[in-house]
Amino acid sequence: DEQERILEEARKRRNTYAQIPEYVGLKAEINREFAKRKLSTEAKFACEYVIDITDESWRDAIEAFLGIRRYTILVDPQYYDIADDVLNRSQNRYAHLFNTKLLMKKEIEPEKDSVVHFLNIKNMVAKKYFDFQLGRMHAVKLEEVRNRENAISVEGRVSVAMDSYFLRFDRIRSYYLGQETFELNRRRAEKEIIRLKAERGEKLSVRKTIADRKNRLSQDRNFLKNMIMMCMKSIKRQQKNWMNRINSWRN
Repeated sequence: DEQERILEEARKRRNTYAQIPEYVGLKAEINREFAKRKLSTEAKFACEYVIDITDESWRDAIEAFLGIRRYTILVDPQYYDIADDVLNRSQNRYAHLFNTKLLMKKEIEPEKDSVVHFLNIKNMVAKKYFDFQLGRMHAVKLEEVRNRENAISVEGRVSVAMDSYFLRFDRIRSYYLGQETFELNRRRAEKEIIRLKAERGEKLSVRKTIADRKNRLSQDRNFLKNMIMMCMKSIKRQQKNWMNRINSWRN
């Protein structure tokens, strides 16, 4: 199943890009076009530029908040138009390509307490991309989220333009941010497999209990049916005996 596949990929030191085939396809198309033009540049997923998360307790909140933006495709700004043309004619049109040409023209100043500061990023364009996505999000305690227009807590409570809700950590299929995601995904998949096996064991136990009860009920029904039949036969015998006695008295 899916968790077994994630575990196998983690053991083989591969990231779980099989879950995002359109992104993989578009990135490959862009890089083929760059190679054809003999350009010494490469399209990459945003997450490939993240070295690590300096405070692992924030990983779930950051990964869940970013979602598909973790693997948005980034290219060198001077070659963005080429990549954009590839997207326009690609069958992988639902993959996301970020406009790095416009991005680099923007002035972005992340909040001093922004969650983006937990990311260690090795590329200037990628750093500005994550500043754009996360820079406005104040990293605060859960009870302080209500006091900010844009904020996030380690528990996954967020306020985004004053829209407040909890992030769905259970929908994180794999980790993508950082060089240690292979090991993190392996541990996560192993825990999930153990949980699923325990859950299946509980379901099997419940099914067995129900089956046993049904079997006992069936046995009880058969026993009751036999008892009723025996009682009816006994009543009929007694009725026959009484009729014989009555006839005997009449004679």
